[in-house]
Amino acid sequence: MGKRKTAQECVVFVCAGDSCSDRKSRKLYKRLVEGIEKRKLSGSVRCVRTDCMGRCEDGPNVIVCPGAIAVCGAKPKSADELLDGLLKSGVAPDSSEL
Repeated sequence: MGKRKTAQECVVFVCAGDSCSDRKSRKLYKRLVEGIEKRKLSGSVRCVRTDCMGRCEDGPNVIVCPGAIAVCGAKPKSADELLDGLLKSGVAPDSSEL
């Protein structure tokens, strides 16, 4: 029987506070979810909207766990770049590794 690899889930938290929402965090969230689905990462990467993170002047704000990677001023157009960076860094497991 083959050895089964257990992957740690990666969670991408996107601020949904008023200030971040004004700066298009809803669109960022939608693009991240679409990018996760496109890359077939739904089983290992999850995107969640959160309450205000308290860094309103820097928003939209994103925190990625594990690793507590913070991204301030994230733009919807950079969602693919953010996800690709997580895959390259090993924070988000590639679906082929599961």
